[in-house]
Amino acid sequence: MRIKDVKPFVAVLAVLGVLVLLPAAAEAREYRWCAFMKKGARICAYDKFSRCMNSPGRATCSRNPRFSASVR
Repeated sequence: MRIKDVKPFVAVLAVLGVLVLLPAAAEAREYRWCAFMKKGARICAYDKFSRCMNSPGRATCSRNPRFSASVR
């Protein structure tokens, strides 16, 4: 086998190796509580009401309308 013939094979192996090492796609997750910020943003990233209330810059906290307890 010549080096010229081996290069495409090595390239394919390199690409497959990189694909194997990439992390799996993260599953989207909805959290129970949303913090509504003073500037209008909504951040739904809290499992506990107390953490939502302690978030900096928040105006109020309320339940996430998209949260479903059975989807965890």
